[in-house]
Amino acid sequence: MDTKEPLRNQITDSSGNVQYTYIAHWVIVDRLQKRYKGLKIAQIVLTAASTGGFLSSLLSGISALSWIGGATSAIALGLNLYSLNFNLSDEIKSHKDAANELWDVREAYRSLLTDFDTLEIKDIQKRRDDLIGRV
Repeated sequence: MDTKEPLRNQITDSSGNVQYTYIAHWVIVDRLQKRYKGLKIAQIVLTAASTGGFLSSLLSGISALSWIGGATSAIALGLNLYSLNFNLSDEIKSHKDAANELWDVREAYRSLLTDFDTLEIKDIQKRRDDLIGRV
């Protein structure tokens, strides 16, 4: 049995873990961006509905429109308070930054696996240890 084979298996597994984590960060980014966009659209719609309800009430004199405006305004306030507690844009940025940092490590693992057969065991172990430290 080749003495390098267990080392290759370990590096392949570690490379797969980095690849999985890299993809997972981008999946999270996509999910958070959809939530962020939906939240912003809901805020705009609710703000427009509450403003429209109050203006319509003033112009038409129908007091029920004030209640509709007040209800949509309260819901918009709730969404605004929610968005204050959870800063989705910062969370999106942190996941993008993490994925971008993992890109270099991922490519280094691929290069190591490509060069694997031409390197000595000590060189492979040193590069593997450096990559583990970077992760």
